[in-house]
Amino acid sequence: MLIQCTKALREEMEIKDKDLTAADRPRDRSDLLTGWHANVIMIEDRPAVLLMNDESRYPIVIGEVEEEDFSEMPDLMAEAIREVLRMEGVREDVLERYMSEGGGLVISKASDQRWIGKMNRAAVDVEFEGSFIEEDRKIQCPLSMKAPRMIQSEGEQDVFFPAERMVECLGRVYDTAEVLDVELYQLHIELPLEKHNVWRRVYVPATFTFEHLHQVIQVVFEWKDSHLHQFFVRRDGQKPMTIVMDGALDMLDVMDTGKSEVRLEHITPLKDILPDYTDITYQYDFGDDWQHTITFEKTLSSAARRAVYVEGQGDSPPEDIEAERGLESYVMAMIKEQEPDAPRAFINERLRKIPTSYTLALL
Repeated sequence: MLIQCTKALREEMEIKDKDLTAADRPRDRSDLLTGWHANVIMIEDRPAVLLMNDESRYPIVIGEVEEEDFSEMPDLMAEAIREVLRMEGVREDVLERYMSEGGGLVISKASDQRWIGKMNRAAVDVEFEGSFIEEDRKIQCPLSMKAPRMIQSEGEQDVFFPAERMVECLGRVYDTAEVLDVELYQLHIELPLEKHNVWRRVYVPATFTFEHLHQVIQVVFEWKDSHLHQFFVRRDGQKPMTIVMDGALDMLDVMDTGKSEVRLEHITPLKDILPDYTDITYQYDFGDDWQHTITFEKTLSSAARRAVYVEGQGDSPPEDIEAERGLESYVMAMIKEQEPDAPRAFINERLRKIPTSYTLALL
């Protein structure tokens, strides 16, 4: 695996030109897939290292970089590539073949201005999403999985998403139709209402964030996403956790963090909470206060990284009806018989439109 580093990064790593591997021979497409360019950039006024795959232009970010980290940067790079691709759901056997290609990681000089220009464009995308940087973590999975869902172009006709292209390239080079082996959580989500049975069962990738889960709940319950929301996680022997929406960052200053641990939903994956903690509530609309009970049922696997609606019962209440106090004024509008396959197909079509990045891209 060849990592071509800019002069700025080589100086930080204190690597001399005489110690570099030459990279001036022609490279075929498999070489491009195992080749990366790297540079040092600034994100939120902190140094970071950006890796960009030569074939797919998939970016990976190493953040919170301290001076002493540069001496260990080759190992950090290999660890970051492995961890982010694993978060994408790449099968372990495919990942091991990819990481061992070429006998390990080799550092070389970045000299082709075309590639440096592409990397600079990737840096703009990454720096724009700098709010997704996680403090005290070197390998920035949320940011690394958001950026490749931003559309890129190669000339006038070739428009693509780096995340999709990376999976396609791995499948082509290693001759497999199933590159991904994604861990799914089967969740039962219930809206407890007196006299009404309203629930949904869904499959959700374990690497989805709670922001993704919010979007899934909005779709399957047919809410309009026009109110605030948050998640509550109760933990035996520990203080509870509140997972808040990105738009509620101003609320952090007034929340009592002594009574509850607070996390941001757009950088908190489900696998950080489930299945260890299963007492979870989703609150939608702080006025009407619709409380959804989320129950973890089991783990499955899939060759696709997307949420799936399995089954459900009952209609959700209309919004802005003063909660259950106004519910009975909508008698007969709530629970009715439906053809089972029709709503499932409709809901799954809507779920496919949810961006599958680690954190949601704005489309």
